[in-house]
Amino acid sequence: MVAHIKTIAFQGVDAVPVEVQVHLAPGQNAFTVVGLPDKSIAESRERVRAALSAIGLALPYDRITINLAPADLPKEGSHYDVPIALGLLVAMGAVPQEALSGHYRSTAFIGYSQSCARHEIADAADAGARRCAAGAP
Repeated sequence: MVAHIKTIAFQGVDAVPVEVQVHLAPGQNAFTVVGLPDKSIAESRERVRAALSAIGLALPYDRITINLAPADLPKEGSHYDVPIALGLLVAMGAVPQEALSGHYRSTAFIGYSQSCARHEIADAADAGARRCAAGAP
């Protein structure tokens, strides 16, 4: 399954739309981030793994590919952790895609603190699931 989560990249004072695409495929266990990530984004796999573990979930034993589109735009910073984690939750089936995109078509998910990642993921997933279940915008 492929999950699509919207976020942004910073270019000076401008915010450029970025789509985080998370793909799970059977095969050898791997976690790959593509799309011109810098070192802090490459390290996000450990922060995301820890955040998911903190809410009682484990990464699947699959090949995980994270694509940060557009591929020609350099991405830097740890604010991609939350969109990557949300994409993994959707791809794993823990949160329905509609919970994050149906009522949030113009919302970009941005993480801002490593220490808050666990709570942001849990709150966003819970709030999205509640809104989706209630049928509210």
